[in-house]
Formats: sequence, C-alpha cells, structure tokens
Amino acid sequence: IPIYLSNRNNVRKHLFQHNVFFPIHWPFDGMNLSKGNELADKELSIVIDQRYSETDMSYILNLLGDFVK
Repeated sequence: IPIYLSNRNNVRKHLFQHNVFFPIHWPFDGMNLSKGNELADKELSIVIDQRYSETDMSYILNLLGDFVK
C-alpha cells in the first residue's frame, strides 16, 4: 500500500530502528515528470503479504501512527 508522507525519510528511519523495512520509490531521473518526482520523494510502500500476521501488521501500524501524528 503506497502512502504519501511529507517526512518520509524520517518515518523510514524510525521504522528501520524498529526492524521494519519498507521500499521507497526512486525519482524518475531524466524524465520530465515533476509531479512524479514529487510523489517519488514522499511515497513509502507498506508491504502486506502472507508472511505477516495480524499482530505484525498492528505493530507496524502502531509504529506509523505513533510517529506520523
């Protein structure tokens, strides 16, 4: 699930400190997509798949909620 965060890098660092690793979206170098680059700089993808339990997802969402308030 992609989420848009004005402070994406700080949130990502906070998650990393709690052993939660989410991919980021890289800028579109060499392309004239100013809105795409803006989104790429602020977007973080929350990974949801069969490897995570409901407890895992609650933990992740609580980490996000505590930091993003």
